[in-house]
Amino acid sequence: MRGHAFVWETQGDGTLDTPAIKIELTTGYHDGKGNQQPTSLTDKEAMKLWDDILDSFRLRPLGQPASAAGRTHSPSGAP
Repeated sequence: MRGHAFVWETQGDGTLDTPAIKIELTTGYHDGKGNQQPTSLTDKEAMKLWDDILDSFRLRPLGQPASAAGRTHSPSGAP
């Protein structure tokens, strides 16, 4: 049966500084009886979709942690 399978994975630790990420994309599907059905995408269309998905990810700029960004006072309550 015709289909596509893509996987992109990082080797991170699972922390905010070094996240562990796994992204998977498969085309085709199984019908209600569990029978695999073919994809409607061509190889070129599937590759374009995969590339567009990966290209949409961006690194965030380094700076203040998100939890500290909205803080107007110190954790002890002093201004």
